[in-house]
Amino acid sequence: MFNSFTITIPEPPEAFANGALDPPPPPPVLAVPFDAPGVPGPFAPVPPPPVPAVPPVPVGPAAPPPPPA
Repeated sequence: MFNSFTITIPEPPEAFANGALDPPPPPPVLAVPFDAPGVPGPFAPVPPPPVPAVPPVPVGPAAPPPPPA
């Protein structure tokens, strides 16, 4: 005796075809207003570059002795 059977693969539902089961899109990136604190706008003034501090060079008796050669 031989039992025959047929496996039927159902068609995918329409939800797969039109993307209803796709993962949700990422949330939109919110635009930062130009007047937000701490966020400079496109026309914000450019701050001047910092001036490096130059240590004073001691001259005279306060000057350290030269290093030994």
